[in-house]
Amino acid sequence: MKTKHFTLATAAVPILLAVSALIHTSCQRPDETPVPSTPQVQAKTTQTNHSVQAQTAQTAQPQTAQTADREAQATQTARNQAVQTPQAAQQQAAQAAQNHGHDHPQQPPPAPKSFVDSLKANFRVDACCASKLELCAKQKPQCAIATRLVTFIDWMDSLGRVTGDQMDTALHRRYTSFTNTKTYTIDEQGWPLIGDRNAPLTMYMYFSGTCPLCKNNFRDLSRELATGRLRGRVKIIAKPFGAGPVNRALAAAQEMGRFSDFMLELGQISGRIEDHHIYAIANKMYLDGQRFKSLMESPNLLTRLEAATKEGEINGVTHVPTYFISGRRYDSLLEPRWIIDAIEFALETKM
Repeated sequence: MKTKHFTLATAAVPILLAVSALIHTSCQRPDETPVPSTPQVQAKTTQTNHSVQAQTAQTAQPQTAQTADREAQATQTARNQAVQTPQAAQQQAAQAAQNHGHDHPQQPPPAPKSFVDSLKANFRVDACCASKLELCAKQKPQCAIATRLVTFIDWMDSLGRVTGDQMDTALHRRYTSFTNTKTYTIDEQGWPLIGDRNAPLTMYMYFSGTCPLCKNNFRDLSRELATGRLRGRVKIIAKPFGAGPVNRALAAAQEMGRFSDFMLELGQISGRIEDHHIYAIANKMYLDGQRFKSLMESPNLLTRLEAATKEGEINGVTHVPTYFISGRRYDSLLEPRWIIDAIEFALETKM
C-alpha cells in the first residue's frame, strides 16, 4: 500500500470552536478545554470590570415609582459611556432586567467596539512580524497571517452576536491553526481524489456519509475545485471515518468510479439514511446493482474502511468533518469560506 509520509513536529490538541451561533456543528463533538485569552486582553478585561462595578455601586438606588424614569435614563447613559467587556455588559443587562421586573433570561451581548479594538491592539502575532496584530496588519511587506486575522475579527464583529469571549477564543484557535507545524501520515492510495491530481496542494478530509455538514461542505468545496478559485490549485483526498452502511456504499461507489456523484446524491436526503435510500441512489445512478451490493458486502472493503478509521483515530480525529491541509490539521471554523481562506494561506506561504 502506497503511503504518503509527512514530518512530525510540535503536538497539536484537537479543537472545535465554541462559536455555536456562527458555525455548523460538527457531527461528533469532543469535550474541549477553552484556549486562554492573551494576558493583555485579560488585564484589560479585569480593569474594565472594576471600572463598571465602581460605576454601578455609585449609581445604584432603590427603585420607586417617582424615580423610575430618571433611573432608566441614567442607566442608559452609563451603558453608553462605560467601556464594557462582554462579562461586564452581561452583568449590567441582567441588573437592568431585575430593576425593571423582568425575569426572562438575557442573551449574551455582542462584543462592544472597544473590545474589538483592544483585541486587535493587544493580540500578539509572533509568526511573521513579532508584534501586535494591529501593527502587523499595516506593515510592508504584508504579514499574511495578520491581514487574514483582521478580516476574521471584522467578520465576527459584523454578525453582531458574537461575545467577546467567543471572539477571543476563535481568534486564538485560528492563529494556532495557521501556525501549527505538526504534520501527519495519511494513506491516500485508492481513496477518492477530487480535483486536479496534479494540483500543488493536497487537503485530506475525514468524513461520514451520515454527517450533513460533511456533505454540505463537500458540495461547496467540490464546486470551488471545479469552477472556483481553487481550480487546478488543490485536490482533496476523501477518507471515510467509520464503517457503517452509508460509508460502505460510498466506498462501493468509489470502486465503481462514482464516489462524488453518490456523495452529492446523499446530500439531497434529509433525515436518517436507510438501506432503501442507498439502493435507490444506486438505481438512480444506473449502477450495476448486483456488483454494487457485492462490493458493499465485501470483507476486503470493510477491512479498508476499518483501517481508514483507525488511521484517523491515530491522527487524533474525534469528529467529522476533520481536515488536514498539506498534512497539517485545520482546527478553525468549519464553514467553507474559512476553510478556503486557510487553503489560500497555505498556498501563499507554501506551508
